[in-house]
Amino acid sequence: MQREAVPEVVPGFAAFDPFDDDALDSIDLPFPCWVKPVKAHSSSLGFQVRNEEDFRHAVAEIRQEITDIGDAFNQVLSRVDLPEQLRGADGNTCLAEEIVTGIQVEPEGVVTQGQFSVHGVVDMLKDPTGRSLERLDYPAASVPPEVQQKIVETTERLLRHIGFDNGAFNAEYMWDEQTDRLRLIEVNTRISQSHSDLFLKVDGTSNHEVAIDVALGETPHMPRHEGPFKVAAQWRITRETDGIVRRVPDQEEIAEVERSIAGTKVSIDVAPGDQLSELPHQDSYRFRLGDLYLGAENRDELAAKFQQALQILTFEFDPVEDE
Repeated sequence: MQREAVPEVVPGFAAFDPFDDDALDSIDLPFPCWVKPVKAHSSSLGFQVRNEEDFRHAVAEIRQEITDIGDAFNQVLSRVDLPEQLRGADGNTCLAEEIVTGIQVEPEGVVTQGQFSVHGVVDMLKDPTGRSLERLDYPAASVPPEVQQKIVETTERLLRHIGFDNGAFNAEYMWDEQTDRLRLIEVNTRISQSHSDLFLKVDGTSNHEVAIDVALGETPHMPRHEGPFKVAAQWRITRETDGIVRRVPDQEEIAEVERSIAGTKVSIDVAPGDQLSELPHQDSYRFRLGDLYLGAENRDELAAKFQQALQILTFEFDPVEDE
């Protein structure tokens, strides 16, 4: 459907069965490429593969975990009449995809009773390797306004083509500044919970407001720039190497951060005794320990607040012994 509606932004891709030992023979993309399940979240089980050996390693890991979400999605698929071209695939299918580089942004909006609207555009900023998401910034400032407008128009064209109505969405794009080339990564048919606090900090209302408007059949309304901060971020707390969690920030440390850094919220996702590599749905390249939700007057202040918080929040790890 993307190729029909917006072919100029669709990366090259091929579907494959990760449980097929000869899957690589059916993929007509050159290395390097990206492989990932058709259903996943937070970059889980997504791998950049440079050669056949990388592909085999990625598929071996995907096989161990893909059914966690894929089997549940298959229960949904069993209740719908799939188009003919999709009947050979299911929730445990994978995609090989052309690698796209550049600056990642996502508009979020709704379509209700045929009316399309976008209430915000968010920056999705990667770590220095370009493989893992580091933080979300709102409002987006990494791409010029004319590119943001093109993204919004492209998203509307696609959603109207597939008949999407009476629901929320967010769409992820990559823009290559050097070539001015735009690529669509994915469309999620929902608001993003990661955006909720960002909209609250900058606009004064959570994005749940528009989702409720859609549910009630009312015209969605989001205020603009009525929050206490000019910019906001969800910034991931991460660790590069495996380990067993010995200590996480205690309630006193969390309270100190939230008291001393105005508008900051702390979310910790690990607990003592956890081995990072055994936690479900982790990023394939870094381990996520938690998130900081920050508000500020500008992005330099956001970065300073993030570093200030890390000085207070103490994590400790024991090494993983070789089996």
